[in-house]
Amino acid sequence: MHVTPHHTVILCEKDDLRRVYELCRKKYFDDYVLFWPLTHDAPRLPMAVRHGLRQLATSAGSTPSVADFAVQARRIAELEGRLAQYAAHGAKHVDAASRSLRQVGDGIGAALDSFSQRVSDGELAAMIVQDRRFPAGVRPSEEGEDRPRTAVGRRGCETGRAMGRCAAR
Repeated sequence: MHVTPHHTVILCEKDDLRRVYELCRKKYFDDYVLFWPLTHDAPRLPMAVRHGLRQLATSAGSTPSVADFAVQARRIAELEGRLAQYAAHGAKHVDAASRSLRQVGDGIGAALDSFSQRVSDGELAAMIVQDRRFPAGVRPSEEGEDRPRTAVGRRGCETGRAMGRCAAR
């Protein structure tokens, strides 16, 4: 839809002044001139036209030209290229971080497997602190209870079998 810049002036009679004024306030018209029956102010209509033309001339300078749009289009194209570069650079960082996290996770998993194997083989028995209330390898069922629940490790199962807690081999 194309709109031609314009300025509207409504001519009215003295009986219509209030209604025409409200129409101008609501921006249906830009200005009004009392024209009939009183014409004491004959230059009022040409002055309203002059004001309208001046306003149009001022607003015409504020609308962007085709050249302005072309400049903005070039800037947007440059920004799109930069954005693509930043996205590619960010994707590389995400990939590197993902690889590092996978390597760290694999290392932690291997360390835990090794530690678990060493505990099962009894290599770390000297480092395990024994609670004197319980036989070796037996843990309580709830914190603060004195009744053993399960046996841990090979020696613990032997103790647990003696107490009826482990299945026979």
